[in-house]
Amino acid sequence: MPLLHEGELTFDFPAEGSDVAKYDEWSFFRNQFQTVCGGTKAIDFIFVEPQRTWLIEVKDYRRHPRTKIAVLADEVAAKIRDTLAGLAACRCNANDETEQQIAHRALSRASIGVVLHLEQLEERLHVRKAFRIA
Repeated sequence: MPLLHEGELTFDFPAEGSDVAKYDEWSFFRNQFQTVCGGTKAIDFIFVEPQRTWLIEVKDYRRHPRTKIAVLADEVAAKIRDTLAGLAACRCNANDETEQQIAHRALSRASIGVVLHLEQLEERLHVRKAFRIA
């Protein structure tokens, strides 16, 4: 099982029949796409299964509480939008063949799902809001 790290968190993904990558560390994103249109955002992980692509954003507020004024749902939505645009550009223009192939497979799936993995201190859990990005 591939292990991917984001900050202090470790995630394991099934290896068989899937692709997993840290999109925000791809050379395509960092060297070719990040500065497009005055700057783009990126989700943390792409997980491509046979039927679905998952775009996964990780937020860990246990050590440092959120101080941004922006609404978290809007921030995640912007990252999803920019990542999908980046995957489309990567599929055609990436210098790294592996990244190009993963982008192609990610955009070829029947559906795309979004996951927000959110960690926060227990005392902050008294306010719970759920949202869904369709």
